[in-house]
Amino acid sequence: MSKNQFTRQEVYDLVWSKPLRHLAEQYKFKENYWKEICTAQNIPVPPLGYWMKIEYGKQVHQTKLPIVEKEELVNLQEYRQIQTSSIPSRYHSRTQAIQDQFPKECIVPKRLTHPCPMIEMAKKDLSQRKNESWGRKDQIIQTRGSNLAIHVTWKNIARALRIFDTFINLLRKRGHQITIENRETVVRVDEEEFMVKVREKRNRTLRENDPYPRYDFIPNGKLMIKVSRSYDHKEWMDGAKPVEKYLSNSIAYMEIQAEKRKKELAEYREIQKEQEKIRAEQARQQALKELENKKVELLSFHAEAWRKATELQNFISEVEGQSQQKPISNDAKEWLEWARAIVNTSNPLSHGIEVLVDQYRLQNMAPELMKEDDDSW
Repeated sequence: MSKNQFTRQEVYDLVWSKPLRHLAEQYKFKENYWKEICTAQNIPVPPLGYWMKIEYGKQVHQTKLPIVEKEELVNLQEYRQIQTSSIPSRYHSRTQAIQDQFPKECIVPKRLTHPCPMIEMAKKDLSQRKNESWGRKDQIIQTRGSNLAIHVTWKNIARALRIFDTFINLLRKRGHQITIENRETVVRVDEEEFMVKVREKRNRTLRENDPYPRYDFIPNGKLMIKVSRSYDHKEWMDGAKPVEKYLSNSIAYMEIQAEKRKKELAEYREIQKEQEKIRAEQARQQALKELENKKVELLSFHAEAWRKATELQNFISEVEGQSQQKPISNDAKEWLEWARAIVNTSNPLSHGIEVLVDQYRLQNMAPELMKEDDDSW
């Protein structure tokens, strides 16, 4: 049997032997594929926080493999081929869903009509900057300040504005926000932020008759939409299809990335909560150990106090015995009363065993370590 084919029991043993991400790396088989196979085959998987508990030496419970009527072999290679060939990706499904929901809004018009205020401002700014591109080899004009990020040549300004206007309208139809923040065009999908830019592609050209290898970057007329975050980016560019056809693609990409990030953060918060519980319990156990040492010290203190009180009591009894043989003064009587009070105060057993034991109870020594319904001492 090859490493790509397993029995149901073998899959169960694998998923309980190491985290799914490690299995994904070992078998080149996506983590979500493992989850889907386990769901389809009724194979339980470790719950969230399981591997963290093992790492911290905590006790864990492994769910038994349920019995099924018919056992089927699991072939990873066949499953991988089915997933990649017959089932459309989430990204393409989302793109199609946006196009089906807003078919008209996905089409970039041939003329700019009723543009939004952000487009009006960008158009005005680009018009003012027209003269700045004259005499420059790259001929790129870009917006300034609190305007949409557009970097194109003069001949592509109208097209870029129409693309951005359609893009903004479609974003808002999908319930997303677009703003200008710190000179960046920011799209906010749920809690995730993306920087968006419409720019013209440039070709790097080696300068002729230059003693040093220097390059010019010459616009080639092709427009692109760039969506970026602090740690990654994606671009859609004129090619077999014009960039106007990729507006729904770019929005689908941002939505899926935002959902993915939201899920990752939720899982991270759950792991953090589980770690906090483990750390809190570890701290509690450590505090209980320290408390046990304090109880031993208290026990020694009480034993020594009882010993001294017993010695004092024996001494006072001897004094009282002698006082019965002959009359004693009032000062001697007062002294005896004072001495008896001292013994009664210093003797830890003077108020009974229950009062003594109460001093050792958890709620009296360290109430902050108490758990609900915990009456331990």
